[in-house]
Amino acid sequence: PIKSLRRLELRGNQLTSVQTATFRSLASSLQELDLGRNRINSESLETLDLPQVQTLRLDYNNLTALKRGQFAKMTQLNSLNCSHNAIDLVPSGIFRGLYRLRVVDLRSNYLATLAVGIFDGLANLRAVYLQDNLIQLIDSRTFNQLPQMRLLQLARNQITEIRANAFENLPQLRKIVLAQNLLGNIPRSLSRISNATIPVEVLDMTANKLTGISAEDFAKQRGAA
Repeated sequence: PIKSLRRLELRGNQLTSVQTATFRSLASSLQELDLGRNRINSESLETLDLPQVQTLRLDYNNLTALKRGQFAKMTQLNSLNCSHNAIDLVPSGIFRGLYRLRVVDLRSNYLATLAVGIFDGLANLRAVYLQDNLIQLIDSRTFNQLPQMRLLQLARNQITEIRANAFENLPQLRKIVLAQNLLGNIPRSLSRISNATIPVEVLDMTANKLTGISAEDFAKQRGAA
């Protein structure tokens, strides 16, 4: 009966499942849980009833999808790492109620689309890592109303289109990484970053398909400071 355990590392084992009751006796104390580099799959990962956990690592497992409600009881969650899996589905509402969430790491998966509203309500979200996926389109409602977002990492995807206003409601956004995608021109949503309302300091579009840059691509919009 360990009553004061705050950090539990089970990384690099051969675990294949995690049941809801597995860590029940640690629910009142556990703050960090590392399950990375195991063999856990989506069907065997049950809802984690760990209301005090702030950091959860599930990277390098066999996850193919995240299920709605899977993290609903982890109300103190600050950082979630599900990178280097085979996830091709992250449903809208998966993070609903996780108001303290600051970092979401979904790099190196098989995501081709991002559900509209996937990050809705995450007022404290600051960084999203989505590099090394198969994403083709950034919808205008994918990253919507995220007042603390500072970093958006989208390198090494297959992005050909970014809809207008895609980054319009990200007042703290400082860095966008779009390196090694398939963009043939500067999207209108990116041309607005010279506005005071979108204070981006770093824009990385290395190794895309750009053939030219027009005089208007980074011109201030009328009425902008």
